[in-house]
Amino acid sequence: MTMQAESKIVEAISGNLYQSYLSIGQTTGGEIGREADLTWIYTGQPFLNRVFDAHIAGDAAARIRSVQQRYAKWQVPVSWVCDPATEPADLAVQLQAQGFQHAFHSFGMALEMPSWQPRDLPPISYERVADDQLMQVWANIVSAAFHGFSSQILLTIFSGISDPRWSYYLGFVQGKPVTTISLLTIGETVGVYWVGTLPAVRGQGLAASLLNAVLSQEIDKERQKLIILHALEPAHNLYLRLGFEDYCSYNMYGWSAEQPK
Repeated sequence: MTMQAESKIVEAISGNLYQSYLSIGQTTGGEIGREADLTWIYTGQPFLNRVFDAHIAGDAAARIRSVQQRYAKWQVPVSWVCDPATEPADLAVQLQAQGFQHAFHSFGMALEMPSWQPRDLPPISYERVADDQLMQVWANIVSAAFHGFSSQILLTIFSGISDPRWSYYLGFVQGKPVTTISLLTIGETVGVYWVGTLPAVRGQGLAASLLNAVLSQEIDKERQKLIILHALEPAHNLYLRLGFEDYCSYNMYGWSAEQPK
């Protein structure tokens, strides 16, 4: 693969991620700020508030403080994403100097769909979320899988997304919903998000089976050429086994007005 082709994949990984944030910012009570040097979203809730796509040319410390003042006014925590193109190069250091704390590192991964073949994994039944009742079930599982996320707030946020490019799926074991994923399709790129499994049934490969099934049955290989996702360390090897490759990395830094500097 040429450097130019790899660069385009990295751009697609970031572009899909940032569009997912913008969709969330468009929910009821949310706000979006597209400023010259960064973009931010406020969800109207104490979750999923983000600052991203930063290209700060001036006084980065002062700019960070101005962002903190905005979220302090709303009295909500915020997470700042540092990606491969973030400017200045030492923004992560400056964020920490202003009280942000490193939350996690993720791998920007992708697979090229035309050449991908489904893996030989145990089959799983699944259903696309198509009504409010299933959306509540989806939110409940995501809440259990990602500790700290209120199921009711998740339901409020995701039920409020009007972007038809999103789709949500539930995986079932013996008729019971146990695992989730969501997809965001933008042109030829499909982003995979909210891959979660109920804690009681983790370690059985259920999320891998669900993703394998959805990719093989729901994706149009003639139209969707690239599948992207952002993997945390515990799930990294799972995605490698499914055929994803590493292309870049991201770091998330969190801040709340209530935490000491």
